[in-house]
Amino acid sequence: MVEQQLINMDQELRSTPVTHLKCSSCGHEMNVEGRASFSIVSCAACGTKLTVPVTLGAFLLLERMGSGGMGAVYRALDTALNRFVAIK
Repeated sequence: MVEQQLINMDQELRSTPVTHLKCSSCGHEMNVEGRASFSIVSCAACGTKLTVPVTLGAFLLLERMGSGGMGAVYRALDTALNRFVAIK
């Protein structure tokens, strides 16, 4: 598996890029291999704008919500518990 690094202040997170993304509106599956994490893509079938997520352990980081002097906060899906969480 290819690993990607997300730089967060003085801390490095090792993550795995997502290669396929399913549209939340129409269910169309797209190949997003090689796309930058958190970049915006349009669904080829319906045109819905989607953010390319990244996998970090059991979490699917969906978007960066904000950042400040103490780090960054990401909206994520905990795939083990199937619920949305915030990751700092």
